[in-house]
Amino acid sequence: MFDKLKEKLGCFKKILGGTIAEKEKDYEKIGLIQKIKAAVIEQEFIIDEKSLKDPMWKLEMALLESDVALPVAEKIVDNVKNELVGSRRKIGSDTGKIVENSLRNAISKVISVDSFDFDAFIKSSAKPVTIVFVGVNGTGKTTTIAKMAERFKEQGYSVVIAAGDTFRAGAIEQIERHAESLGIKLIKHQEGADPAAIVYDAIQFAKAKHKDIVLADTAGRMHTNINLMDQLRKVCRVNNPNLIIFVDEAIAGNDAV
Repeated sequence: MFDKLKEKLGCFKKILGGTIAEKEKDYEKIGLIQKIKAAVIEQEFIIDEKSLKDPMWKLEMALLESDVALPVAEKIVDNVKNELVGSRRKIGSDTGKIVENSLRNAISKVISVDSFDFDAFIKSSAKPVTIVFVGVNGTGKTTTIAKMAERFKEQGYSVVIAAGDTFRAGAIEQIERHAESLGIKLIKHQEGADPAAIVYDAIQFAKAKHKDIVLADTAGRMHTNINLMDQLRKVCRVNNPNLIIFVDEAIAGNDAV
């Protein structure tokens, strides 16, 4: 997904860069009076909306073909347009850099909307903080829990892990190995046990031992599996976690939604 998107954005950069370069040549050809009227007397030219119409369409198509959601693609295009239309550019300036900066700023604005300060949330929340990890099968929930547990330890937090995946064969053994290597307490039951009860026991242990964070593993599941979805709802209803983290692969694109 990202390689394809990078390739298409690179093509757009060349297209828009060429459009701006052509606009620059047009301004260089006009007479002195027209230059004064066009506000380019100081060797500047103005990028207008008309000259960007075709490149903006191609940008939107490139984003959509790379599995970027329609509202996101439209917002990126609008951000690029708002930054470039009406802006003054020095004749001879690096058009590639102009386009690259406008794209970077446009995408950055989209990504930064409703940004969440994870570390600040953990620091300010009452302890223990309970985090439940959910997702479809095989996306790395258990490994992610191990990585986050190590990160929390490095930050000085005490951690408890709940082996809430009692459905997949070998899941308890996998997370048990991670917990042992990290020196972290693992709360587990037997295979097939109620995940809600396991997470509950982990929270009670954390409260009794004054631990800071509970990381709860859950079985991978598709949204079409009614029984497993009901099981997950019960985990959240019984334990009221502070945070639910959905783990998925970036290449899933809009399928993750």
